[in-house]
Amino acid sequence: MKLNYYWVNDLHLVGRVADDLENSDFDENGKAIVPFDGVYRNGEWDESYEARRIVNDRLKGYDEFEPDDSPYAMGNSDMMDRIEGITEEEAMKRITEADAKRKGE
Repeated sequence: MKLNYYWVNDLHLVGRVADDLENSDFDENGKAIVPFDGVYRNGEWDESYEARRIVNDRLKGYDEFEPDDSPYAMGNSDMMDRIEGITEEEAMKRITEADAKRKGE
């Protein structure tokens, strides 16, 4: 399974998304729940629904504060500008730095 890493600019978090739907679980509505999607915070990977939305909403440009019928609710460039793809090495570097800062090193 390939993992894609991202830097969430506005929240200063590392995110990751798996691109392998074959190994996904599915919820009661048949929607894929991809393992490993989420953000790294507080010293661990958070794979909660809210954490997955942090990354996925920015990748799709979804702005939850726009009305449902707004043309800016999806594909919103402001939201898409809040995330950038990074390498695994860059992700690990930022995680190491965040852990050191969290521990006061």
